[in-house]
Amino acid sequence: MDVPYDALPLSERGTVVVYLNAILIGISIVTVSTRLYIRGFVVKNFGADDWVTAVALAVTVTFSALEIKACYIATGHRILTLSIQNIKAYTNLMPTMELCAMTAGYFTRLAILLFLRRLVSGGWTDWAIWGTFGFMTAQFIALFCAWAFQCKPVWALWHREQAESCLGGPAQRDIILTYSAIAVALDFGLWIAPVALVTSRLMYRKMKMRMIAVFSVGAFACIAALLKLIYTAHVDVSRDFSYHIYKSTIFHDLEPHVGLIVGCFPALHPLFRWLRKKVSGQSTTKESSGRLPYLVGGGTGRATNPRDVELYSMNATAECRTTAGNDSQEAMVEGRGIFKSIEVDVTIHGGTSMRDDDKSSVSRSVSRRS
Repeated sequence: MDVPYDALPLSERGTVVVYLNAILIGISIVTVSTRLYIRGFVVKNFGADDWVTAVALAVTVTFSALEIKACYIATGHRILTLSIQNIKAYTNLMPTMELCAMTAGYFTRLAILLFLRRLVSGGWTDWAIWGTFGFMTAQFIALFCAWAFQCKPVWALWHREQAESCLGGPAQRDIILTYSAIAVALDFGLWIAPVALVTSRLMYRKMKMRMIAVFSVGAFACIAALLKLIYTAHVDVSRDFSYHIYKSTIFHDLEPHVGLIVGCFPALHPLFRWLRKKVSGQSTTKESSGRLPYLVGGGTGRATNPRDVELYSMNATAECRTTAGNDSQEAMVEGRGIFKSIEVDVTIHGGTSMRDDDKSSVSRSVSRRS
C-alpha cells in the first residue's frame, strides 16, 4: 500500500530526471516496436529473443515511470525540506525501483544472448552461450533475493518503519555495487562477442565493417553501465541522500534503456539497409553484363571480371549477381547463420534456344555456410 505524500514541485535536478526518462521511454518504445514489427512481419522469424525484448521493455518502462514518480516525492530535493510522509514514501518506493532495474537489466542481456544463439551455434559457442546464461541467471537470482529479502518480515521492505530488522544503507549499496560490477563485465562480454564472431566468420571486408559498426553501438551500453557503477560508488548515503543521488539516478536510468535500444540495432539491419538504399539510390544487387568472346575452333574466352564465369556459347550474354553481403546480413537478423551465395544467370539472345537441362548446367547457385 502506498504511503500518502505531498506531491512537490519539480526541483531543477528532478526536472532533468523527468525529461530524461520521458525521452528514453519514447525512444525505447519506438525502437522495440520497430524491431518486433520487422521480426514478425518483414523477415517473419519472431523468436524467443523478441519475446524477451518485449518483457524487458515493459519492465524498463515501469522502472522509468517509478523514477518520474520519485521526482515528485523527493529526488533532487534537500532532505531537510521534505516532510516525514515524503521521506517514508521515498524509502518505500526505492526497493521496488531497484528490483525493476535489476530485472530490466537481466531481461535485456538475456535477449542479446538469445540473439547470439540464433546468430551462431555449435561447438564451443554453444558452451559459451549456455555458460554465460547460467552465470547471469544465478547471479541475478542471488542478488535479487538478497535485495528482496533484506528485511524481516519480508513485506517490511516496503514499510521499513514496521521492520524487525533491515539492512542498512552501506549494505544495500554493496548489493547494488556487486550487481553493477557484474553487469559491467557482462555488458563488455556481450559487446565484444558478436564483434569477434562477425570478424572471424564473414568473408567480405565491406560486409564485415558494416556489421561491426552495427554491433559496436553496444559500447554505449557498456559506458552507461560503467558510469553507473562509478557514480553509485561515490554516493554518500549518510547525508542528504535524496539530493546527492542525482548523478547516480541519471545513469541508473540510462543503463537499461541504452542496453535495450542498442540491443535492437542488429535486428533493425533490414531497415538500415533499406534506408541506405533509398539515400544512395543504389541497388543492393550488383550486375555486370556484357557480350563474352565465343569459341571458334579452339580459341579461349575469359571474362574480364574475376567474378564473371567463362562461357563457351554462341552469342551469349552473361549476368553475374553476387548476393553474398546482402543474404548473409539478412540471414544474421533472421537467425539463419552466415553464408555466401553466388548466382550466375545466362540468357541467350538470338541463335538457338537452350533446353532446360542446358540452362541448369550454366545457371547455378553455390552456397557455403560458415
